[in-house]
Amino acid sequence: MVGRGAGAVVRVRQWKNMAAPTLTARLYSLLFRKTSTFALTIAVGALFFERAFDQGADAIYEHMNQGTECQGQTPAGIKDGIKAMMECGESVGWELPR
Repeated sequence: MVGRGAGAVVRVRQWKNMAAPTLTARLYSLLFRKTSTFALTIAVGALFFERAFDQGADAIYEHMNQGTECQGQTPAGIKDGIKAMMECGESVGWELPR
C-alpha cells in the first residue's frame, strides 16, 4: 500500500485482479510499437525466411534427385544445366544450338 486510507487498498486490489499481458500484447509493445523496431523486425524476419526457404528448397531438390548419377550437381544456369545433364547421359529431349 502506498498511502493510508481506503483508496490505497482499492488500488492494490485492482492491480492484483488485472490479467497478465498476453503474448501478442508483449510482442506488440516490444517489437511493433516503434517504427525503427518494426522495420528491423521485418528485415530480420525476411533474412530468416529466406534462409529457411532456400534450405527447404535445396532439401527437396536433393531428395528428388537422390540416386541419380548427377546427384550433388546444381546447375548455375539453364544452358549449364542442360550441358551437365547431357554429360551425365540424361536425355533432355532436344538438341542444343551449336
